[in-house]
Amino acid sequence: MKHILRITLASMISIGLLASPAMASDWTAGTSLSLKASDTSVRQGTKITFTIKLKSKRKPCYQNEPVRWYRNGVYKRTFHTNDKGVVKFQKKMNHTSTYRAKYFGKKVGHHPNRHVCHPSQSRAVTVKVKRKH
Repeated sequence: MKHILRITLASMISIGLLASPAMASDWTAGTSLSLKASDTSVRQGTKITFTIKLKSKRKPCYQNEPVRWYRNGVYKRTFHTNDKGVVKFQKKMNHTSTYRAKYFGKKVGHHPNRHVCHPSQSRAVTVKVKRKH
């Protein structure tokens, strides 16, 4: 009798393991975005380097992601981050302006395999340009 009970119990456990649902991979990750200028006070016509960094605990939230760049609140250009979440570019400065970067986040997949990266934006960076005399 005990033997039949053991076999029945073992069979029920193994059937339960085989019939269990697949592991879901839902996740949500926060992001942070920074914008830095190599110099914030320059003479007119000087080139400066801007560095945008998108950070997250999840690689899909920072690798090869689109980041929008704004001057004085007006959208200017979209850049894509590299594998480390970084964008570097140079700009010739002619006028005093305030810059900001924005990442709009993303949602990929459907339940139970949904991936969400939250949006973020950088602080404003003002570059003051002194006129040539």
